[in-house]
Amino acid sequence: MYKLLNSAEMKQCDRNTIEYYGIPSAVLMERAALAVFAEVSRRIEKNAGRILIVCGSGNNGGDGLAAARLFYLAGYDVEVWIPADKNKMTKPPVDMRFPRQWDRSRIWRMPLW
Repeated sequence: MYKLLNSAEMKQCDRNTIEYYGIPSAVLMERAALAVFAEVSRRIEKNAGRILIVCGSGNNGGDGLAAARLFYLAGYDVEVWIPADKNKMTKPPVDMRFPRQWDRSRIWRMPLW
């Protein structure tokens, strides 16, 4: 695995895309989730076993929760683990991706740990 960008560089890329191109952060998150879902679902069967998605407390955690939601709604056995300090979670108004995905995950009653 090769690291292309570090955390600060990725945040700057997100910020540039949002500000320069006018693409909302929620759209970026959903596109990331759709790409993960498409690639993983192409490689594994629904009955292959449980999918564990480990999410951090920042925006990438929101991406992970969005991907988990897509797997869950498609009938996969999915579980989400968030080994994060709730005090360090991304808070509005900086970016609403993680809190929104957390709320959506709770609505769908996905198993969150």
